[in-house]
Amino acid sequence: MSTPNNQSPQQKPDGRKNGNDLPPPAVLAAGRFSMYFAVLIIGAILTAELQLPWKIAALAFGLAAMVVGIMAMVRAVKAKMKGSIYGFLSIGLVLTLVVTLTQVWAIAIWPWQASYEECLDNAITQQAHEQCVKSYEKNLDSLIPASLMGSK
Repeated sequence: MSTPNNQSPQQKPDGRKNGNDLPPPAVLAAGRFSMYFAVLIIGAILTAELQLPWKIAALAFGLAAMVVGIMAMVRAVKAKMKGSIYGFLSIGLVLTLVVTLTQVWAIAIWPWQASYEECLDNAITQQAHEQCVKSYEKNLDSLIPASLMGSK
């Protein structure tokens, strides 16, 4: 006696015989890469708040997360996975891009960023803190040509 669709009574529609079978290796690989991606994103976010030169670690985590995230997306597509994994990976890739570009900018302005962080560490009063911010903003304004800033 057979069941509808010519399946044996114990076989599931996805080809597994019972609920205890493991998913296909492609699905496991996509899930594993997604987990690595999440760990790298968390590493990038946590290290982004450190002072220079430790911010370089955030850039390394960010670049690694972008590579692993793209690999996870490719593996999920090849495994024909369904569900929210594509949303998770897409949002994660955008977040990783933002964190990575922020770190690239922080490294590009390293001298000013380092002096700003040192100034803030030594600022005891609110007035000293405000002076650090003004000095930092002045240094950043000198990077941007006046023609792009408009008239002041």
